[in-house]
Amino acid sequence: MQMILEILAVAFVAAILSLFVGNLLAGTISSTMLRNNIIAEQNAAVETNITFSNLDALGFAGTAPPAEEMLENYDVVLSMPMVVNFLMTFAGIITIAAVVPTLYILRLNPRKIMT
Repeated sequence: MQMILEILAVAFVAAILSLFVGNLLAGTISSTMLRNNIIAEQNAAVETNITFSNLDALGFAGTAPPAEEMLENYDVVLSMPMVVNFLMTFAGIITIAAVVPTLYILRLNPRKIMT
């Protein structure tokens, strides 16, 4: 039990750090991709005089907000239910990954293995 709790303690620290670093990177990368996509579509529309874009294909024809407003309102957010769900799933997976080999070793009688 002590070994499983130690593994879970280290795993939770790693999970929390990866969750927030991943969120930070996802927000930065996705907003950069959105900005580049908007700029590319604007440049293509100017060069070809075509006003059709990917947003038009998704059914947002004529209703899409201006690019500046879209970039200002874009945000990647971690909600509390999402964090709890991630940590509970992570804890379950780590517990199974620690218990299965431990049960196998205990079944083999560790005293006989060491001698």
